[in-house]
Amino acid sequence: MKLKQYTRFQMNFSGKWVAVCGALMGVSFFLRIVYYFGLTNLADIGMGEILVDMALGILICGLFLLLLSCIHLNAPGLYGILGTAYCLILIVGLFTGGWVRILLGTVWYLLSAVVLLATVGGYLPGKLLSAGMFAFALLIRFFCFDLGKLGLFAWVLEASNLCAIAGLVCLPMSLKPAKPRKSVQRSL
Repeated sequence: MKLKQYTRFQMNFSGKWVAVCGALMGVSFFLRIVYYFGLTNLADIGMGEILVDMALGILICGLFLLLLSCIHLNAPGLYGILGTAYCLILIVGLFTGGWVRILLGTVWYLLSAVVLLATVGGYLPGKLLSAGMFAFALLIRFFCFDLGKLGLFAWVLEASNLCAIAGLVCLPMSLKPAKPRKSVQRSL
């Protein structure tokens, strides 16, 4: 089966979406550092949370911030891979909830990650599906995931996750079609 690439994308660094995506990932990075290094005793959390949620979460958000806002690296595929990796962190974090939350979150975040990769690769004709899937996940997570039961410190980590998901809403919107490559004709 051969996939049809509809378009090649590049990052639109002159648009507002790149700045918003970078800012949201920066806030997520900051809140995650505040939570783990200021509000939490690392001895009280497990090694799995330290490796996955703390270290990988900080690394992914930090890379987004560095590559998108500081270096201005024009690599949509790399941002798609980082976004997919963040979706996997969100899936692992769901295993502390109820079975409905685990099932719905796992399926939705996996679908969102696949759609994000297909979007940045140009295999989907538009960007709105990917942005809409992350926007839906953001709304559901904000309104339906027992946020009223979270303590004040746990809200900092949840706010970090919500900012990162909001950044992933902005990521596909920061893409613009690349100019077609000119084919070089060999003359004999």
